[in-house]
Amino acid sequence: MSKVVVAAGQLGMHVAVSLIARGNAAVLVGTPATSVDDLRRSFGLASLPWPGDDRGAWDAALHDADAMVLGTVDVGEEGWPVMTRAAGTAALQAAGVSGVRRAVLLSTPASASVFADLPADLASTLLRFGTVTDRIGSNRVAVADSLPLGEIPVPDAAAVAVAVLETEDAVGRAWDVAAGDSGPRKAIRAALG
Repeated sequence: MSKVVVAAGQLGMHVAVSLIARGNAAVLVGTPATSVDDLRRSFGLASLPWPGDDRGAWDAALHDADAMVLGTVDVGEEGWPVMTRAAGTAALQAAGVSGVRRAVLLSTPASASVFADLPADLASTLLRFGTVTDRIGSNRVAVADSLPLGEIPVPDAAAVAVAVLETEDAVGRAWDVAAGDSGPRKAIRAALG
């Protein structure tokens, strides 16, 4: 992977920083400018305004991207855009024609329908979280087809998203993610069986 477009609020900022630390380019979409300023200076992070349900704006945002991370997970963020079904559909349709090969979709059980219109040729993984909190992460998670969903810190949720993005065998899966006892990669290997 080299360029990943991330539209996932505060959780997405953590994903983007992790991707950059791994040598990828990351572009944040829809992140308030005040939240991105320090990241821009520290990491050279690019950002774009929120496209909403504008398909043309999503086409432009996803130009030359290899992958994307889209999220509907709320971390109690005020002033952040919300991924609606129309916006999710526009983003996914744009991905289908922009050459995006891989997607990680971050949701809660209640918001998973935002991603119902997946292009057949998009290699995607759906991750469902309970409550994502701004607590300090422990790098200990659980990943499975079905789990009781409780609280999980933002850094831990982001670590799972990045690990899934880098795991080809995770394509086509839909998993629940919660706080647990394993590192993200080990938890994903266990979920793969």
